[in-house]
Amino acid sequence: MKITTALLMMFLLCVIPGYGWSKGRPVQLSEPQALGDGEVRVFGTVIGRYPLNVGVVFDGGVFSNAPLAESDGKWDVLDADGNIVWYCCGHELDFDVTDNIKRTTAFEHIVVNWNPQGHPPPTDIYRPPHFDFHFYTISREERHSIAAPTAEEMCGAGIPLSCENYELAIMPLPEGMMPPEHSSVGAVEPAMGNHLLDLSSPEFNGGLFTHTWIFGTWKGALSFWEPMITKDFLMSAPNTFFDIAIPEVAPEAGYYPTKYGIFYSQLQDTYMVLLTGFVWLPGVE
Repeated sequence: MKITTALLMMFLLCVIPGYGWSKGRPVQLSEPQALGDGEVRVFGTVIGRYPLNVGVVFDGGVFSNAPLAESDGKWDVLDADGNIVWYCCGHELDFDVTDNIKRTTAFEHIVVNWNPQGHPPPTDIYRPPHFDFHFYTISREERHSIAAPTAEEMCGAGIPLSCENYELAIMPLPEGMMPPEHSSVGAVEPAMGNHLLDLSSPEFNGGLFTHTWIFGTWKGALSFWEPMITKDFLMSAPNTFFDIAIPEVAPEAGYYPTKYGIFYSQLQDTYMVLLTGFVWLPGVE
């Protein structure tokens, strides 16, 4: 089913309290990008100057004939003979945020990574097929500067960045910016930077990875907000919200989300992953 603004608004009316209070057309929807037999779009809803939600919406066709290779090759680490020594970053769809979200939040662009064979690090816990939904607060140009090294330039075994970029990725955060319950374990990737993991999550404590929350860092600041969700969990249609353990301060003062939601409409065969519950965070002084 083709995802239209009208369809998205109907979906949002069902899952966002107070959405129906707004007048006019507060939701904006991007142009689609293809995945498998389906399409993926990003959207944002703003009422006045307040961001209500920002997210990704896609139809069930994305799971039909979707790529099966570990990555699309864009960010792989290669040796001198052209052999892949580190697969990175699945199959990447890169979107600008909608104009209303760019105007009212610090988010700059959204990258959806389809990982049909999962990915490292830190172990094989993230090998189930899944999506990474990266909401970046750095520019696309800055993200692309986190280049994939050659195999000879890797900073060490299991470190798919040059030593210079590795040091930039793992720089400590200012006081108050480290999100509660999250830790830096040096889990770095090209085109992403460092990943802060919640080590209390089920996948680190004998459970299975179904969905989890991750923050990214680059040059001593938070750089992306990320729900990571397995294909199986999406297809189980959870239709619920989860809390985000937000920091006390942000790199830039502004509105930031406190919840993420995962939803499915059987009638429309449409999935939606969104960030919502925006609150004001001060910037670093």
